[in-house]
Amino acid sequence: MPVVARKMKMYGSFEKLVSILFTSDGYSQTLTPNVATVYTADRVVELPAVDVDCVLLSRGEADADYQPLSAELSAIAGLGAGIVVNDGASGAFARSIGAPGFGGLSVTNGDGVAGNPSLSIDFSNLDMYTPLLSDLLVFGKVADGGAPRAVTISDLADLIGPGAFGYAETWDNGTLSIGISHNLDSNDVIVQIYDMVTKDNIMIDQISRLNANQLSLVASEAPPSGTGWRVMVQKVA
Repeated sequence: MPVVARKMKMYGSFEKLVSILFTSDGYSQTLTPNVATVYTADRVVELPAVDVDCVLLSRGEADADYQPLSAELSAIAGLGAGIVVNDGASGAFARSIGAPGFGGLSVTNGDGVAGNPSLSIDFSNLDMYTPLLSDLLVFGKVADGGAPRAVTISDLADLIGPGAFGYAETWDNGTLSIGISHNLDSNDVIVQIYDMVTKDNIMIDQISRLNANQLSLVASEAPPSGTGWRVMVQKVA
């Protein structure tokens, strides 16, 4: 059969390149690159196997058209289903997103084959135990656009304890009245007063709720200057 010799360019190992014999005018000929002539082969020509070290370019192809062999691309070609990552050393791998046991997370479509992976909270997968005061909770801070903030159980207990539902102030200015700004945002508050020295409860003439955050206290006698009375305000609703 007629065979047209084409200019070949080879990259990589030369041990894979072998001579192919043809006949021209009855004589054995070695197919020589760079010679554009017509040869006749007396049998089917079997080209040598080309492995990953050998790439041939046909006539007219420039070096710029050559795609060098890439270990990453070869690795991608052999991957199965999953999310493709390049570890920067060995090549590409197929990975998937998973949730640790008792981590409180559930993963749907972790390999991304059917769509985007999604995460949700799985309360049945939470590791239940009695929390320690040093354990952390995470909240979003509105002023910072929801940036997460960590707080301990102990800090949270202080936040929602007396500081959130109660207020105390010493009345020792020697006057018959005082204004109290408790800022508890409620009119449903209980007011108690006791003497700072004797620790006895004090009954005064009038307790007025000016609004949900302020009180007005009036007594028939002034508290002792220097020691005074302690005013306690407790929110109940």
